[in-house]
Amino acid sequence: MRRYLGLVLCLLAGSVLAETRYVTDQLSIMVRRGQGTEFAILAQVKSGTALEVLETAKGYVKVRTPKGTEGWVIERYLLDRPVARDRLQSLQGELAQAQTSHTQLEAQIAALRESEAALLAERDALLSQSAELSAELADIRAAAASALEVREQKEQLQHQVRGLNLQIKDLTQAAEHQSARRDFLMLGAGVLFVGVLLGLLVPHLGRRKDPSW
Repeated sequence: MRRYLGLVLCLLAGSVLAETRYVTDQLSIMVRRGQGTEFAILAQVKSGTALEVLETAKGYVKVRTPKGTEGWVIERYLLDRPVARDRLQSLQGELAQAQTSHTQLEAQIAALRESEAALLAERDALLSQSAELSAELADIRAAAASALEVREQKEQLQHQVRGLNLQIKDLTQAAEHQSARRDFLMLGAGVLFVGVLLGLLVPHLGRRKDPSW
């Protein structure tokens, strides 16, 4: 019965599990077997040591040291957070880490600025190249338009040449026809002339054969 009563009293005393407290920065304290100076010393912990709280009762706290020793210490010698010296060291470490991070960030910013400058230069080069290509494209289009115009003119000239060739052919055929007609007329005129000439000469030839001459 007394065992159960003691357990209830311990629970009512507000025992806390998995809580951490720190030894004050003014001294080292003794971890004892019981709640009082008359109990044997189990360990001595230095200022700033983190102790795991197992139980609390009337000005004493049962703790577990980093080495695993369990015992009681006076509660007023414990703090809820690390001592100022340890906090200062932690802050100094955080400050050094922050400075390192700041330096790294500055280096990253410088690298980004260089990368940005390189990208801007590349963009300007691409814009210049685009302008040159646009000019070349305009020249090509003008040349293509000129070539198309020349092609159309060539086709027109070829059409005109074909028309002229047809006209020449027609004129040649007409000239040949006229030449043939002329030759025919000249032949007819020659035949007619010979006929007339014979008609004139034949009577005179007959008179020369008359014996009376």
